[in-house]
Amino acid sequence: MKKIITLICLITFFGTQAQDIKGGLKLSVNLPMFSSDVDNNTKGKIGYSIGYFESMMLTDNIALEGEVNYTHVAYETGEGDYTVEDDTNFFEIPLMAKYVVNDFHIGGGFQYCFGSVTDFGPIVDLTYYYDNLRFGARAFLGSDKSFSGNSMTNISAYIGLVIF
Repeated sequence: MKKIITLICLITFFGTQAQDIKGGLKLSVNLPMFSSDVDNNTKGKIGYSIGYFESMMLTDNIALEGEVNYTHVAYETGEGDYTVEDDTNFFEIPLMAKYVVNDFHIGGGFQYCFGSVTDFGPIVDLTYYYDNLRFGARAFLGSDKSFSGNSMTNISAYIGLVIF
């Protein structure tokens, strides 16, 4: 936890030192989908994440974005009378390069998840900026089999508030 607080403080410090960095808070709704690697009928339920983001313009059309998110994923596994509902919470640290076209940011990169789940995989993202708000959609293509033997793809829609 100390490392996360230190990381957030450093990001905030460096973010306030540069004028081409936008940062703020975001709230996401996510829907996890699970692979069929194991025949256990794991199904995702709607979850959420809250987080902090910073986006730095490197050129007129290229941005680098990083985030720290606290994520809640719920799922159900099993069949018939033998279904079990479970949920888990973990932190996500996505890092993306984005191509900027007017108010749209189209990007991709990688995301590391840690906590009750450890995973690493690619992400794709589309964000639209409108004044101090940002609206977006993202897909995380997990690579680990952290959920009852299944790997997870997490689709999310989010809204963010640009603070600086």
